[in-house]
Amino acid sequence: MGRYHEKKTFEILKNIQPKLMSEDLKAKFKKRPQDFTRNCLLTFPILVTFILNLIRKSLQVELNNFIKILPLKAISKQTFSAARHKLHPEIFIELNRNLVQEFYTDNEFKTLFNRRIIGVDGSTLQLPESKEIVEKYGVCVNQTIAVPMAKISYAYDVLNNITLDAIIEPFKASERTMAMQHVKNIDLSTPSDEIKDLYIEDRGYPSTALFFFYIHMKKDFIMRCGSAFLSEVTNMVKQGCKDKIIHLSTKNLKSKQKIELQKFIPNMDWNKTIQLRALVVSLSTGEHEILITTLCDQEQFKYEEFADFYFMRWNVEENYKFHKVRIEIENFSGESAIAIE
Repeated sequence: MGRYHEKKTFEILKNIQPKLMSEDLKAKFKKRPQDFTRNCLLTFPILVTFILNLIRKSLQVELNNFIKILPLKAISKQTFSAARHKLHPEIFIELNRNLVQEFYTDNEFKTLFNRRIIGVDGSTLQLPESKEIVEKYGVCVNQTIAVPMAKISYAYDVLNNITLDAIIEPFKASERTMAMQHVKNIDLSTPSDEIKDLYIEDRGYPSTALFFFYIHMKKDFIMRCGSAFLSEVTNMVKQGCKDKIIHLSTKNLKSKQKIELQKFIPNMDWNKTIQLRALVVSLSTGEHEILITTLCDQEQFKYEEFADFYFMRWNVEENYKFHKVRIEIENFSGESAIAIE
């Protein structure tokens, strides 16, 4: 979920414990009907709990430490690996959605303008080298070296420090497509239609297809873009204009953008025009930052506030640092795709 108080974590995990022990969950996420049916060492809930416990040291050391906590016999690496291959990794997506639902249902949480502020950002993970992993996730070619690599993306509640959704895809995957998937996934774990969201993304994300997608999904956004991204923005900069309402039409989408958008909105209206707001924000460094947003009410959302809005997304960078440095997410315990997932 992310970084928040340990006491709150314990309370929420306690509330989902019955689900972890349920036969329905086991039936849904075991690979075969005969899996986890015999009286084996690593039962379904124990296996899931061990993986949730974070494997940072060598696998055998972690297993030895784990059995000291529970009254279990010795467990070998081979036994663990065999049990892990009986489990669908999607169980951890479902458990995280349950945690997110629990948090936003029974707890007070921070918002701004009655919106969750969700930072979206992508990164990469270096993976172990194996034929299976290279075939599924691909490689990053650096000069003469090909390194197994995956593309990842987080959607992070920057005010409450919670990872709402995380995606791992092949290295060549599109961050924009992953951003669209975040919106759909987060809707599945949002307990109430009354919770509104504001997505904040950096300059690698803006595309007219993504703009139309967010508006179709009734989500607000702020995205940073370059001065040459739209002709309307280019003209603004030349004229010294800082705050302007602009209009975009689906008729002006390129064929590649239409294909991208149609994947997520099959019934898209190709005669639609949307209204957005473009801002040229002056930074303390003397540089200019160009933002595109759906927050078009210039009275409610003052021009002067937008620099602070955008910099809220910095917390998602800190979340990556937390997972890569503190959690050591790239310290994988296996060389198969299922071990990574």
